[in-house]
Amino acid sequence: MKKKGFTLIELLVVIAIIAMLLAILMPALNKVKQLAQRLVCATNLKGMGTALMVYSNDDKYDQYPNLANSSTTWAYLTANWVRNPADPWPPATQTIGASLFLLVREADVDPKSFVCKSSDQRAYDKIPPDYDLVELGDFGSCTWDDKTTGPQNCVSYAYQVPFSLSGLTARPANSSASSSMALMADRNPYFDNAGVRGDATDTTYMGIADQLRLGTATEYSDIVKWRIQAANSFAHNREGQNVLFNDGHAEFMKRPDIGVANDNIYICYSSVPPATPTEDQKRAGAPKGATMSNSPPRDTSDTYLANDVLEDYDFSSSG
Repeated sequence: MKKKGFTLIELLVVIAIIAMLLAILMPALNKVKQLAQRLVCATNLKGMGTALMVYSNDDKYDQYPNLANSSTTWAYLTANWVRNPADPWPPATQTIGASLFLLVREADVDPKSFVCKSSDQRAYDKIPPDYDLVELGDFGSCTWDDKTTGPQNCVSYAYQVPFSLSGLTARPANSSASSSMALMADRNPYFDNAGVRGDATDTTYMGIADQLRLGTATEYSDIVKWRIQAANSFAHNREGQNVLFNDGHAEFMKRPDIGVANDNIYICYSSVPPATPTEDQKRAGAPKGATMSNSPPRDTSDTYLANDVLEDYDFSSSG
């Protein structure tokens, strides 16, 4: 008896069904992948919280990593990051990553823990010859995929600004701060290679910067969805950001106004703050100034999480 095989029409029907199933399942599979990456990112931050606590317990002032000195300038590569004992330390120019690098040197944190799979950063693994990680002062400048990168490309998270900006006293978070204060989170959308590039005086940049705010004090109660998304980190499709709080827990938050008294964790209260900012003003925040020095934390409860930026940023007027 002659065996009957698939006809061409039957084969095409089977292929069409498989294609339809894939079309239905792929978005769900991508969503599962995104959720898994989000979970890994949150786990990284949870580990950072433990490392921060260990570091602060060993610090005589109970502070978290803070390499800044009174004359520090925010730079894209920490001066003398390949430690020469004859060079002054800490140097006058350094990165936010240099403060976080203290966790590598002092708390034995793996550089891989500083990278979120949802971001475009890479773990720092190009150690200079004849050096160990604990001998360095920052995530270094290195080359991979035929591209030269700096320390800002080795850290996927923003950290409470440790520098003394605009002549104001830096107020790094410490273990005695409010438990609801945010210490770290996914990268600040103002300072993320994925979205904002170049000199802050560029009109396009300033247009984006204005959108990153949640609105003025009279607008915040009726904020449209796009404005909330614009104010979120880029790492997770602007759906929100993983945030590490001072009580040690990490959580995915769908909007950035989740600091102390609804403080926006990515911007300061105001460039000219009132004596007692309202919750509305903390939520809305200040428009981004032309330089980073225009946006330091304003008091001990003003969370301002930031990360290092591209080399082509104009640092000439930031102090």
